[in-house]
Amino acid sequence: MKYPQWYKNILLTWKPKSGKSTMLDSLLASVKEKTWIITKQVLDEGGTRMWFNIVDNKWKKFLLSSTTIRSDKKFADKYWIHSVGIKEIMNNFAYEKWDLIYLDEVAPMQIAADWFKEFATSLLDSKNPLLWTIKLDDNKYEFIQQVKTRKDTLVLDILGQEFNEIFLANLVKKIEKSQKYLTEKERFQKLSENERKMDSQSSIRTLHTGEIINCDCDFYENYGICSHSISLRQII
Repeated sequence: MKYPQWYKNILLTWKPKSGKSTMLDSLLASVKEKTWIITKQVLDEGGTRMWFNIVDNKWKKFLLSSTTIRSDKKFADKYWIHSVGIKEIMNNFAYEKWDLIYLDEVAPMQIAADWFKEFATSLLDSKNPLLWTIKLDDNKYEFIQQVKTRKDTLVLDILGQEFNEIFLANLVKKIEKSQKYLTEKERFQKLSENERKMDSQSSIRTLHTGEIINCDCDFYENYGICSHSISLRQII
């Protein structure tokens, strides 16, 4: 399958028990430069959901919502929202220039909050690649619909027929690599109006420009996108 020419944000939709957590743990283990915010549910002994915690990459943990601990705001007539700690995490959320940013299991109570929308938009607009997971049922929210229509965002359904785990793992690496190429513009040499030569990390590549950018590497041949075409699209 051929994919859009350029994006840096990946929105993964999933259903419970789809194997998402196992797959992503394996994928992210190979990514050295990353930072994250994860939402974790807490169950009682009977398996009933009691509250949600939000955790950052420094393992700071704050209460997101609870069915028993009250606050001044309630979501869906079930969860009391606790925004003080969450806002502290987001206000102090720091990442390095090349980090992959990972938001896992973003809950509807976050999606519905204006302060989260502003935070998420800042990450979507940043130069860093962003991997964001939501439940398939959360697609109904207007903000998610807006995210899905962004030209720099790819939406993948983990249970979809066209989903390819190997492609996703390689894509994350390609996006990471393309961000580094952006600071190494000397790798690109203009051969003609519509042709560039690139000295990549592995070999010399030839790219043809126009409405789309073509590359002679194997990954581009299979998927219609690669780290070379992504970086050159931003440079020109």
